[in-house]
Amino acid sequence: MIKTQNNRINKIGFWAAFVALVGAVGYIVSVPLQILNVVNYVQDSIIAFGFSLIIPAPFLVAMLALHSTVSEEKKFWTHAAVVFAVIYTTYCTLNYVVQLTTVPTGYATSESRGEKALKNEQKQQKCGYLRENSLFADVGRSGSKGSPMGQSHPVGEGSGLENPL
Repeated sequence: MIKTQNNRINKIGFWAAFVALVGAVGYIVSVPLQILNVVNYVQDSIIAFGFSLIIPAPFLVAMLALHSTVSEEKKFWTHAAVVFAVIYTTYCTLNYVVQLTTVPTGYATSESRGEKALKNEQKQQKCGYLRENSLFADVGRSGSKGSPMGQSHPVGEGSGLENPL
């Protein structure tokens, strides 16, 4: 009875550790993918945090399996390991769930908002430049002879109002 139970616990511990290993390898693979620009920031976040989320729960199960199979003299240390594994699992699960739900969606929405804002800003700058030129041209045509605006040269040529773009 005890031998079959230990055998079952050993198998559960092995497969839990294997699943945690798969999560760790998946995370490791995500790093060069981003460095080599194979995936963008959002895709990398999903891959990295997704695989990182696979690690904590199986790691905790593997630690529990280890704790239940060691001798009584070592139970104190494996009990401490289980306590730290619970802390790790809680922290990582909360952190990676938040990262998976907020970071990619926040980046995607800010990117689209950012693109719209950039286009609007470029339009405003262009329109603002045209308004400034037409305003100075009108003032230059109707200004008095003594003012710099009343000179006969067109706006933009030698007046310091050249197009910055």
